Amino acid sequence: MRPRRSRHTPDPRPLSIGATWLEGQLTNGLLHYPDTGFGAYDDYGLSIDVGLSLAAIGGHDTAVTAVRNAIATAVGGGHYIAGDEFGDAGSTYAGAVAKSAVFAKVSGGNPASFGGVNLITRLEAQVSSTAPNAGRISDTSSFGDFANTIGEAFAARALTDAGSAKAPSVTTFLLDQQCAAGFFRLSFSATAAADQSCDAAGGAPDTDVTALASLQLAAIASPTQAVTDALAAAKSWLHGAQHADGSFGGGASTEAPNTDSTGLAGWALGELGDTAAAAKAATWVRAHQADEPTACPSQLSGPPTGALGYDDAAVAAGRTDGITTAVLDQWRRATAPALPVLQWAPPATTQFDVSGPTDFVQAGAAVPFQVTGAAPGSTVCVSGVGAPRSLVAPASGAFPVVVTMPDGTANRTIVASVGKGDSAGFVARVLGATTLSVTPARTKVHRGKRVRVVVTGLVPAEHVTIRLRGVVVRSGIADPDGRLVKRLREGLRRERHPQRGAGLRGHRTPPELRPAPARVRLPGGRHAGQRPVREHVAGRRLLGAVLVRRHVGVEVLQRCRRLAHGAGGCDRRVLLAERRRRRPAGHGARAASGGGTALGDRVDPAPDPDPDHLRPDTDEARLCRCPGL
Repeated sequence: MRPRRSRHTPDPRPLSIGATWLEGQLTNGLLHYPDTGFGAYDDYGLSIDVGLSLAAIGGHDTAVTAVRNAIATAVGGGHYIAGDEFGDAGSTYAGAVAKSAVFAKVSGGNPASFGGVNLITRLEAQVSSTAPNAGRISDTSSFGDFANTIGEAFAARALTDAGSAKAPSVTTFLLDQQCAAGFFRLSFSATAAADQSCDAAGGAPDTDVTALASLQLAAIASPTQAVTDALAAAKSWLHGAQHADGSFGGGASTEAPNTDSTGLAGWALGELGDTAAAAKAATWVRAHQADEPTACPSQLSGPPTGALGYDDAAVAAGRTDGITTAVLDQWRRATAPALPVLQWAPPATTQFDVSGPTDFVQAGAAVPFQVTGAAPGSTVCVSGVGAPRSLVAPASGAFPVVVTMPDGTANRTIVASVGKGDSAGFVARVLGATTLSVTPARTKVHRGKRVRVVVTGLVPAEHVTIRLRGVVVRSGIADPDGRLVKRLREGLRRERHPQRGAGLRGHRTPPELRPAPARVRLPGGRHAGQRPVREHVAGRRLLGAVLVRRHVGVEVLQRCRRLAHGAGGCDRRVLLAERRRRRPAGHGARAASGGGTALGDRVDPAPDPDPDHLRPDTDEARLCRCPGL
């Protein structure tokens, strides 16, 4: 059989390391088991499974030949195909004979002379020629007849390849074991049953049997129409039996998703041309392969690399305890039949990478990162922050991962890596909780003059905001030394103790600045009283206006607006009491109660030699309180 290829060239790694592990399990061509209380033994049937899988994927002729020679020796010595060594004198096991004959042919041997045994004639002797069992194989054994549909499928292929006269009846009986739904059942009906078909007996669905029967029928060089129709029905049933995640369950005792069933079904679907379903199965199987990235070491690291675990529980136990003698058989039985499906393992379609937030993130926060470009089903290790953890890449090859940032301000590198050694990293800029303090200058600052504010202890490029009475008055980016220097014009009073502001995680905010009440001198020595300054934000600039009950002439108001406009874009809507009609000259001013001036009082502004600009020290300029003065 030549495997049908998917539209993408498969990823060679899982197939390569899986085959390498299987080859490493062979001892003189056989899977040997040490004595665990029941005596040491060689598993011939499972060794043939290894040989068939390695032959199917190609490129392992030496190992396949070693298995063939070992099996031929065993068959020639009366092992496997008979039970004389167990006291079953004169026995012949039909399924073992058929499987040996198929492997002899596949591995380049001669089934008619395999270890000195003619497997074809010996198999023909186990085929019934009497209705209603014509074409049915059976065992000759004192222990009973345990022949089943799997052996029948191998017999149909072996006898067809050999040109046996009994091949048609054996193939017909095999097709009778397929139910109308498309699946093949495992066990035959009783020999006395008039109708030997699956539909008459109501057989139970079995994924493994359906897949194995399909693989043997698909290998027939010149199939009949009946065989072609049977394969189409089996393909349809297998496709429908696949779970959304690509997995398959087995028969009555193996209903849960497992690597053995998924591998066989995916292999069969791939050979039958359903490469998309085969790729999904391969992705699921690969997710259960021991291929540990170096950064996530486990008991599956090192020599076990490439083995396939039976299910999720087996892989989890393997990472904790390793592949011990007690579970070695399960790992071998999962890997041997499932390996060929990895011929359809999808590769990564983009460059392997990990990305994350470009802004500062909070210490202690759960921060999302994105891994992309991983091969579907591959094991990805995420390390660098916290305990390393292994994750399985989905079919898209991209998946999110959330990492909790540790305390403290620092650059934290998140690294994603895979078994073959590829890795990618991302540096997250983490800000820890902090308290920033402000130390006001101890020198006198005239009202309306600038105040220099220096914020230190920052992270380079950190965004900082400065608030005055809850309003943002300045913002900026910390320089390479972690400092931010800004100048404020708003009135501040000297403090005996520095004010402190609590830092915020992830977006730390420098402290609040305590305001001082404004005392504005008015013409004639009067003042507006201890009235607070109210802030109005225009963009990121602060525009202050003294709230006084005072009439302001149109000329002064216009000058203030020009000054505000020239000061760099402050809000032109200067909040001043506005009266468009100017009072006649000489109208006296009346002092308001409380030491201020009343609305309607006449004010005679001092003449200004330059009507388009105001001097910073004039009462009108102070009243406008425009930025830049």
